Amino acid sequence: MSAKPKYANANNEEKIFIETLRKNVNQYFKIHQLPKHAGNKLLFRALFLMVLLLIIRILALISSEKIGLFYFSYVLTGIIALPIILNIGHDAVHNNFSGKPIVNKLGSGVFYLFGTSTYFWKLRHIHAHHAFTNVPGWDLDISQSNIIRLHDQQARKPFHRFQYLYMPFLFSVYTLNWFFYRDIKDIFGHKFGNKTIDKHAPAQIVLLIVSKLFFLFYMLVVPVVFQHVDLQVTLLAFLLFNLSAGLTVTLALVSTHVGENQEFVAMENYNLPYSWEIHQLQTTADFATGNKFITWFFGGFNHHVAHHIFPGISHIHYEAVTPIIKQTTAAFGITYHESPTLLTAIREHFTLLKIKGLKEEF
Repeated sequence: MSAKPKYANANNEEKIFIETLRKNVNQYFKIHQLPKHAGNKLLFRALFLMVLLLIIRILALISSEKIGLFYFSYVLTGIIALPIILNIGHDAVHNNFSGKPIVNKLGSGVFYLFGTSTYFWKLRHIHAHHAFTNVPGWDLDISQSNIIRLHDQQARKPFHRFQYLYMPFLFSVYTLNWFFYRDIKDIFGHKFGNKTIDKHAPAQIVLLIVSKLFFLFYMLVVPVVFQHVDLQVTLLAFLLFNLSAGLTVTLALVSTHVGENQEFVAMENYNLPYSWEIHQLQTTADFATGNKFITWFFGGFNHHVAHHIFPGISHIHYEAVTPIIKQTTAAFGITYHESPTLLTAIREHFTLLKIKGLKEEF
């Protein structure tokens, strides 16, 4: 078995901080007699989002003669994909959407609606990203193309000085890369963070392929074959879907781990410098935690510190848990990163791109 990164042992002060933080959070649930999962509280939201998606797809079906409306329906499909995945699929993959395993399993299936795989997403998200957040070579979420330079362990190329200018265009095709390249690459992958897969179950590969064919069927084949929409119009609509989905998804991704304040953690002989909880605080940031619409739309993703330290807690509790984290970290003088607004978080990301593109760090 190959070596894996190992977290440092917490020192005495850190142990007291961690124990206090967990005690304070557990006390909240005890006082209010709440389960850490969402119970039934996300069911109505899930129903609302799925009905909204259905309405948008019906709009696409009835607007074949109104091209502007047809395009608009595809843009809306791209935008609604993120809240569906984060409010339903993300919690369900963490077994937090409900206290019932069967409901979590059903909820995690929303990934298949958009042509991707619950199985492969879980491997990347839980076994790579959560296990080794912002550890180059181990966190697959930051293991992107060499077109982008995010940290000092990457070689700097001359074109990186322009990355803060060209990356918005690449972000807009993020889901195209995910759909046609990343998922297919994962079929042949074996190392996913702390989990090594010798051979993926054939059923999981079939599910991934079927989900992609189903997605292409209702997004491309139905309009052309059954609605008689011109192929070039349908392809442009599909591109618009990916532009809106790509930009919306990357808003969430870059705002939580890839800013000028979050650390990309180097290790020495597979030894990491921080204990697990401190590592999560060093590598993760919140944004716009006081904005209720953003919290709803991003499925609590803006309360990302709470999610990384307490992945077993549903995001419906984050508005209560985040102040506890803020108060406890402040009392112990421990790092806590937060951007006051989404725009601030985005600006910090592009500041990072500019810094890492213009000069080599020593």
